Formats: sequence, C-alpha cells, structure tokens
Amino acid sequence: MAKVFQIRITLNDVLPEISRTIQVYDDFDLHRLHLVIQYAMGWENSHLYFFEDSENKFEIFDEVYDKASNYDFGVYKVKLKMDKNNWDELFAKMPHMAKYVRTPKKDVDPREKIISELFKNPGDTLSYMYDYGDSWKHTVVLEKIMDPEAGKFYPNCIDAACACPPEDCGGAPGYAHFLEVIANSKHPEYKDMIEWVDGEFNPEKVELSKANAQIKKLFSSKAAQR
Repeated sequence: MAKVFQIRITLNDVLPEISRTIQVYDDFDLHRLHLVIQYAMGWENSHLYFFEDSENKFEIFDEVYDKASNYDFGVYKVKLKMDKNNWDELFAKMPHMAKYVRTPKKDVDPREKIISELFKNPGDTLSYMYDYGDSWKHTVVLEKIMDPEAGKFYPNCIDAACACPPEDCGGAPGYAHFLEVIANSKHPEYKDMIEWVDGEFNPEKVELSKANAQIKKLFSSKAAQR
C-alpha cells in the first residue's frame, strides 16, 4: 500500500519566510512533485526547473520544452530554442547561469525518478531550483511518512506561509526591492510596480483553497494522482 509523504518546501534567501507543506503519494515521480510545488507555491510553471541531491541533477531537456521555439529567461529576456545545443549561446549572454546547468553531477530525467527512492527518512532533503534567470532555490524536506486517510484527496497543500513572489521580479534581491517599493506610495517606481501586479500585492496573503483547487483539478484523474 502506498504511503503519503508530508513535505515542507521553503523558498531560500527570502524574508519573511515563504513556505508550503504538501502531502503526496510516495510513488510520485519528481516531475509530478514539481507540478504540486508550482501550484502550492503560486508559481506559473513558465520556466525550467531542476531537483538536485548530492549525486544527481534531475531536469528535462526534451520535447516538454522544445515545443516552444523561444523561451523567456525571466527579467533577462533571452530568447533561444531550449535544447542542449544552445547552452553555449546562452552562457555567452548570461555566464552566471553556467553554475546552475553545467555541473559534474549525473543528469537524470525527473519523470523517471520516484520520490521514495530519494526520501527514505524524515529529515531527508532535496534542492529545487525554479527559473534559471531569477534562480528561485527551494529547500525540500521530508517531514513525515504516513498512511493515507480514507476519503482524503492527495496531493494537497495543508499549510502555507506568505505569498509567492511575482514571476520575473529578479529573484530574491529583486523581490526585496519590489517589497520596498510597494510599501512606499511616494517611491518613484511605485506606480509602475503596483500596475505590474494589477494594483495589489499582499506579501502575507496566501490563497490556500485556490491552490488546492488547482492541484485537485490537475490531479483529478486516478492516473494523474498515481
């Protein structure tokens, strides 16, 4: 019988702390875990990602991203076809990104790695990077291993702290600047910033019910759940 993993995701280098606690089946692959994290956090799943442990890097380089002939690397607006043959072009324009892509670790497809092969005991940890431009690094920690509750839908998000930053705001430094600007209506950038987020942004507001509704919609079929 499948177990349920309770996992805490914390966004690094951001204060106040932004975190989510999710529950997923232990036979989920890493790509499905990525999708749950995206909806739970409030990201838009519009950039590349990878998971990483001490030995492996788990990322996708195939048709999932090749369907789009152009890809937007956040605030840098670098356009290029997403396949490994174009990394030299990318690094020439954005050399700081090489450290996120070129590593001595073994590349593994996240759709072929089940999370129970990586999480063995509470406290086990993975690193999750979303958006190579803004470089949003998350710490992913297994908190509990439990039996599924009868009648309860999995995956789900059971706890959340603080709102997700806006996409393409410039990573942790850019988000800190964004918060500084929107807190001061007299700031010269205030009008542009507040219009960019459609007139409102509350860094403490989390719509947990909305996140769970989106997760449930995505994973509503038995095949998607398991």
